[in-house]
Amino acid sequence: MIRLTSDEVKKIAALARTHLKETEIAKFQTELSEIIGYNSKKLSEITKTPLIEFRPGVSLGQRDEARPSLTSEEALANAPKSERGFFVVPKVLGQ
Repeated sequence: MIRLTSDEVKKIAALARTHLKETEIAKFQTELSEIIGYNSKKLSEITKTPLIEFRPGVSLGQRDEARPSLTSEEALANAPKSERGFFVVPKVLGQ
């Protein structure tokens, strides 16, 4: 069984932008370990057989064709914040 450390739980809490008390850390250590263990077990049960067999010359849907796309201005039109042609989002990695 996978067992998360208290430091790992603290890192997860920081990513979720929440603060846990020491008593909550122990509780979540157990609960998150069980959730990860359960999902890990379920993933290992998935068969390795592909769901679709790819065969040359057989179409599986729409053709792969170049089509017009949005301009930068159109893509950024509804963005909450943009700068110099890019979306501006809060930093979430490397904190």
